[in-house]
Formats: sequence, C-alpha cells, structure tokens
Amino acid sequence: MPLPEPFRSLFSSSTDPSIKKNKAKMDASLPYPFKNLFWKPINDDLLDVYDARLRRRGEIEALLRTGHDVDKVKAIKLYREDTGATLREANAAIDRLDRRLKTA
Repeated sequence: MPLPEPFRSLFSSSTDPSIKKNKAKMDASLPYPFKNLFWKPINDDLLDVYDARLRRRGEIEALLRTGHDVDKVKAIKLYREDTGATLREANAAIDRLDRRLKTA
C-alpha cells in the first residue's frame, strides 16, 4: 500500500534530507487539531511541587545570576537531578525562577 501524498514526499529520494524541513512538511500536512496533540501546558502547581523538592536552590540561583547560557544549562541539570522533573518542566521552572530573580 503506497503512502498518502503528504507523507510520500517526505520519504522520496528527491526531498531534502534535512530532518527539520521534513518535520515542518509533516506538521504543515496535519490538520490544526493534531499539530500539538501531545503538547500540554505546564501547570504552575506542578512546578510548585517540584520547587518544594529542590535542595540546591542557592547553587541554582547563583548560576542564574551569572546570566550565561552555559550556567543556565547547568542550573537545569541540577534542577532535574534534585526534582526528577522532565527537561521541559525543568526548563520552565528555571525560566520562572530566572524571571523572579530579575524582578527582585
């Protein structure tokens, strides 16, 4: 059974091998309700639960105060180690903490 037209062009040899372009084509071929089917917003209550588990808050805040992207990545890693959060959740929590530090 041949692939449907939107997907056939993704896997043909004449297409660009770039994964990003292929993903963009696939996303464009999907109807609107299915584009972000599994993408759920992160609830602030969940981040509060993770923040309660955080043991190295001072170390993370010190990394964020430097303002370097490399230190932000280190802060995300520490947050994940302490809380068990996913990468997406840890990134959202670190962004939230960073915003709070900048406004304080």
